[in-house]
Amino acid sequence: MKSLMLTIAVLFCLLPVAAEALSGPADVDAAAKAGLSSFLARIPAGSANEYGFNKTDSLDKTYLGDPFNLHIITPDSLFSYSEGVPVASILTVTDQWYFPVMIQGQIRCFLIVDRMDGQWEAVSLGHATLAKFTNRVRENWPAEKGYNPVLIAVLQAKTYLMMIPEAGETLMSLSPMKTQSGLGQAASGSSQAAGILESLKPTVREAIKQR
Repeated sequence: MKSLMLTIAVLFCLLPVAAEALSGPADVDAAAKAGLSSFLARIPAGSANEYGFNKTDSLDKTYLGDPFNLHIITPDSLFSYSEGVPVASILTVTDQWYFPVMIQGQIRCFLIVDRMDGQWEAVSLGHATLAKFTNRVRENWPAEKGYNPVLIAVLQAKTYLMMIPEAGETLMSLSPMKTQSGLGQAASGSSQAAGILESLKPTVREAIKQR
């Protein structure tokens, strides 16, 4: 009986850990967990709203959600894209992982983990506007219904995109990355996706010229 009670006690101790398990590689998750409190502590007094937090938010209630492995569209891939080509075929996966920083089921900002000198490390905290956008995506395409959004950046255009593979490669835009602009258009189907990507080509060409 004592052995049974001990087993049950151990299982109850493990349950909170299991409930908070993340979906990234173990070493990436570990770096995010190690870095979160440090980055939260660095937020200047009175500046929490710049990181997406409300006045009533208690930072000690934050936790990490399932991360997005950032993909990018390189200039060459963008310029070679044409309508009918699967968006997934022009994506390049990166070493960056965007961890949602959550409070009460809502994303407030992102903690970014990257590989630095061969080691995984939390490198920045921010992107409050992207967090708001991602909350809307989660409402319309929830994970519990089998949707797995893909976070995409077109770096030269300072633009984030979100693709929903399970919804016919529905593509949405948020631009530019460094401003507080509103949400971009959502589109499904090859012609609509092509419209979004075509609209980025002039900006990327101009960015390359200015190098």
